[in-house]
Amino acid sequence: VIGQQMPSPRAPAILQSSGQQVNTRVAVTPLSNPTFSGSYEYNTTIQMINTANNEIIGTAVVAQNNNYTLKVTKPLAVGKYNLIVVAVDSSGRVSHPSRTFGLQVTEPRHS
Repeated sequence: VIGQQMPSPRAPAILQSSGQQVNTRVAVTPLSNPTFSGSYEYNTTIQMINTANNEIIGTAVVAQNNNYTLKVTKPLAVGKYNLIVVAVDSSGRVSHPSRTFGLQVTEPRHS
């Protein structure tokens, strides 16, 4: 809708195959490129941003069912990260950011 503010996206959840969602604010993973899922309005682009340096670390386009799957494309080193997601529509408008959520990348477990 023209002139209407885009709603902030909700923080996404880490996929079980990528790690563990400790609670709604924190996820833990042994992977440097974990995958997250969430929902937003169809055909918008979701950008995941590392708040430490405002770097976009992954993007996804929301599917017709209003869901998206976002794989981190910028490998993350072991450590703790504060992340946000924003939505960008086809005319380039950017939503307010989601609330900040944490990701802890742990040493990979070797079997």
